[in-house]
Amino acid sequence: MNFQSGLKIHGKKIYNMGYNNELLNNIQKGYLEILLHYEERILNGELDNIWIIKMIDEIEIYWCKNIERILFELNHQQENLEVIVLSGAMYLDIENDEHYYIKLLGDSHVVSDSMLKMANFFRIPNILESNDEYLRIFKKCFIDTVSILKSLDNSILILPIEQLSSFYMSKEEKFAEIEKFYWFFISNILETELLDKERFDLLFNSIETIEERIKPFVLENLIFDDIDDRELSLKDRCMKYKNNHPELGDIPLNKIFHIATYSYIAQNLDIIFNSVLLNVIPFIRHRVSFNYFLLLKDTLQDVLDIKEMIDKTMIINLMYNTISLEEITKYNYQEYLLLLEDKYILKNILDKISSKNLSFVVGEIKTIREIIIEEIETHIK
Repeated sequence: MNFQSGLKIHGKKIYNMGYNNELLNNIQKGYLEILLHYEERILNGELDNIWIIKMIDEIEIYWCKNIERILFELNHQQENLEVIVLSGAMYLDIENDEHYYIKLLGDSHVVSDSMLKMANFFRIPNILESNDEYLRIFKKCFIDTVSILKSLDNSILILPIEQLSSFYMSKEEKFAEIEKFYWFFISNILETELLDKERFDLLFNSIETIEERIKPFVLENLIFDDIDDRELSLKDRCMKYKNNHPELGDIPLNKIFHIATYSYIAQNLDIIFNSVLLNVIPFIRHRVSFNYFLLLKDTLQDVLDIKEMIDKTMIINLMYNTISLEEITKYNYQEYLLLLEDKYILKNILDKISSKNLSFVVGEIKTIREIIIEEIETHIK
């Protein structure tokens, strides 16, 4: 089964986005001023739908005004630096010291603006009356964004990643590519050519027909809520997902399968396309999201020629799940930055993996973990 992607990779590399860039730093300050204008009201819990949308609109206008200046600056920086972008997460969570992890590997570090990610939730009518969880997440995103801008000295930048990538590929073009690739992936795992939802509904009209055809390896790794889903049948996984999302109502389980898989696959494809267009490295720490990244990686690297980027993402995820937070937070943050300066830890790890001719297969992961630990401990003692 062949897949020909129409994705045109014509983006520019985001280079050195460190704290020494005056223009980018001033843009960060301008963004902080907007957020501080709203801070007291948000912290006091004085939230309503219209007011939140007004704030998000102001943020979107701010980024639109600055997008070409940002792109110009990013495209004229020093080459060959590794840029890590937090992906698949609503916010960084510096309250729990997650900024130590994102800074450990790579040269420059970016968090995609979480305020923009919240926009669609609050454009849904009556959302505040129907779900307090959105408000809780919104407040958490706001506090985390302000904390990054206030206290990390521009060592981690907030940027509108989706808007930057849309400069090179429109949302409509990206959506078309995601749709195409999703049905290619589902066709592959079910060993049946499926070009759209109508054909899927016709040929797989029950969860049992899906479970009969799905590849065993994929079934083991196709999880919807948490890693424990592997112990459940596909039917029970879909039922669990449905129970956790009561808004799905009486939708049959074969369609729940489509909704759940599309959600995660589309998210990962969006991450990959943004990373390819901007030539950055995604940092995916959420276990379920990363599991889908692993399912997609072989086909993705064949179609898009991004093996090196995928390897770096896998190193970062292994680091995140190997290095203890206590080990790296024994230094204050400024001391930590000095320890990491010009160390090229990610490149060194990749070079050692290559020199030993290792690959990211089950039997060699242990050795790769040992390389990661050894290289980090060389600099973080």
